[in-house]
Amino acid sequence: MDRRTMMIGTGFAAVFGAARALPQNADNSKRLNALFDQFMKETLDMSPLFVTSLGMDTGARAKQKSEIDDGSEAGIERRKALTTSQLARLRDFGRAGLSESDALSYDVVMYRLRTRDTANRAFRYGTGGAGDPYVLNQLEGSYHDLPPFLDTQHTIETKADADAYIARLAGFATLLDQEVGVCASRSSHGCHATGLRTRKDARPDAGTPRCAARAILAHHIRRASHQGEADSR
Repeated sequence: MDRRTMMIGTGFAAVFGAARALPQNADNSKRLNALFDQFMKETLDMSPLFVTSLGMDTGARAKQKSEIDDGSEAGIERRKALTTSQLARLRDFGRAGLSESDALSYDVVMYRLRTRDTANRAFRYGTGGAGDPYVLNQLEGSYHDLPPFLDTQHTIETKADADAYIARLAGFATLLDQEVGVCASRSSHGCHATGLRTRKDARPDAGTPRCAARAILAHHIRRASHQGEADSR
């Protein structure tokens, strides 16, 4: 999950949380909250990294702590299809009969889903939505975002947590391949991120895998250093 998608998802979660905090007096309010709960469940099911960012990778969702989001073309299309499905269900629910506060929550979620679905249909590049046309660029992509995410968001307190971290490193390699594959597909349609090399004949010190390896190593060194300082106290 890239930073832009994470921010959108976090905002979406905030809306759901606000809706759940409303008084449950009317049947329409309960039904709307149940729909928001379902939307949130579907979003979490599709993004293990989002689950970790919310601190929910325990209990029933503990398995997701060892998983990585699907960055393939098929994964991108599944996320777009989920947005389309949620938009249709929210429209079918309708706004009539909602309280003022529930109507506001409805409008906020509707705006988010409608604008993203419209952008998904208009633009066939990036990871979905608008304003972020490149899967990889000098500031975005899993090679850039995932190492600090694992360093700061993936807690390690037990052997299972460590095993999950190692599993995610293996998944990281798959995600890099998926993003390079998507990049190549987009490139064939004329969408190029300036300065990124994903060709097999790129020079040895270029490309996302080498950058990712350096980033992972740097975060491992810093994490070990911090742990050593804590142990010496």
